[in-house]
Amino acid sequence: NVSVAPYQTMDVANQVADAINKGFEYLRTNAWPILFLIGAFYIVKTKVLDVYFTGAPSNTPNRVRSLEEDMRRVRLAQQAEAQKIAKKAAKENKEKEREKKHKKNVSASASSLKKDQGGDTMGYSTGYNPLNPSSGATCRFRPGRKGPTRGGG
Repeated sequence: NVSVAPYQTMDVANQVADAINKGFEYLRTNAWPILFLIGAFYIVKTKVLDVYFTGAPSNTPNRVRSLEEDMRRVRLAQQAEAQKIAKKAAKENKEKEREKKHKKNVSASASSLKKDQGGDTMGYSTGYNPLNPSSGATCRFRPGRKGPTRGGG
């Protein structure tokens, strides 16, 4: 066990207090130069360094004009790209529609040939017959509107 003499701890405390007193004394004697240096550093930082690292301030007329020209150029490029994509999509849609019409025409001509040849009707008429309830637009039985619950007796 190491025991520390009381006078040694007092020496350490005195040395710390003495260092703090010397620091305050330095600040008292050099307060104005320190404040001047802090102010000068702040001005240099805001006026020179920030402008140098971030470019010119964006509120100057030349800088605003330059930024607007760049923005206009980028927007024109984006619009040209969008138009190119739209033309490509329109061409693809037109091609799909053409294929769809062709397929529809081929199937319609094939079904008209079957009708002309009398095939695949399986005994049913393909035209409209008012006496046949399954030949209309609806292929189900619909009861009349009036019934016992609707006052029809």
